Amino acid sequence: MMAEKTGGTSRDPALLRVVAEMYYERKLSQREISELISSSIPTVSRMLAEAERRNIVQIRVIKETPDTTDLEKLLTKKLGGTFIVTGGQHSNPRTESRLTGVGAARHIVGMLPPKGLVGWASGHTTSALVESLGNTPLPRLDSVALVGGWDDHQSHLDSNALVRSFAEKTGGNAFTLSSPAWLPTAEAREAILSHPMIQSTLSLWPEVDIAITGSGMPPDTASNYFTVADRWESKLRDEMVRRGVVGDICGAIFTIDGDFIRSDLTDHFVLPSLEQIQAFPTTVAVLGGHAKVKSLIGLSRTKLADVIITDQHCAEGVLDYLAS
Repeated sequence: MMAEKTGGTSRDPALLRVVAEMYYERKLSQREISELISSSIPTVSRMLAEAERRNIVQIRVIKETPDTTDLEKLLTKKLGGTFIVTGGQHSNPRTESRLTGVGAARHIVGMLPPKGLVGWASGHTTSALVESLGNTPLPRLDSVALVGGWDDHQSHLDSNALVRSFAEKTGGNAFTLSSPAWLPTAEAREAILSHPMIQSTLSLWPEVDIAITGSGMPPDTASNYFTVADRWESKLRDEMVRRGVVGDICGAIFTIDGDFIRSDLTDHFVLPSLEQIQAFPTTVAVLGGHAKVKSLIGLSRTKLADVIITDQHCAEGVLDYLAS
């Protein structure tokens, strides 16, 4: 058999096939293979890559598994609505949150319109989602911040950083909201909302075609990363714990029963009204991990999210909680 010449080297397809069989089917390590064929480990690595390029090896990633599909159906049966369940890894809250965002990315890309306006609320999960998008050319799709910034030093709590990152990957425009997410007094909130620069951003909210948000965890839950609740004043946080808050959607906070919480302190938030959130044509919430079981249940019961994307561990936790 005549060897084919690829990349300046001549390798027999039969040899490539044997190397691929040893690695993928017999589960030998590259070191073991290198010793068997008297080649270096880097050479074995290059041979495996060449076998893939020449379709001797065809790698296919199964997008969904029966387990996650069954979980989606069970969540819909128990809570109503539409769910997408991704894979995940049982770990700490930060890792679980970020992996949920990474797993959600391809689903979000399929939901984005080719042109229009997407609204973003910041969080660890949505930040990881945008980071994992790669180059996604959508130059006619602009983005707007839906919540003010919680912390300029923690990029995942800054909606402006999120919309800028999304715009860099898509080529669209980014419309920022130059305001804190929470102000110490209602008067301060009204003053900043009256500023022309802020008004120009707020005027875009009714034009949003799809809103993408995460959800915070219950404020009394320990976490290994900075959360929105960590940025609340102690008085506000204590009140939210006392009143049973378990999460938020675009900053609007709710209980496990799906009831929204209002108080003098929550009136200091800079975020869309419930009526504005309801008016978004499509709202997608992305949240996962064992710490957000109650958050997902409460979020589903608000009926404000058209689609909820979560990970397998959170989905299983929700079903276990509801069964108990």
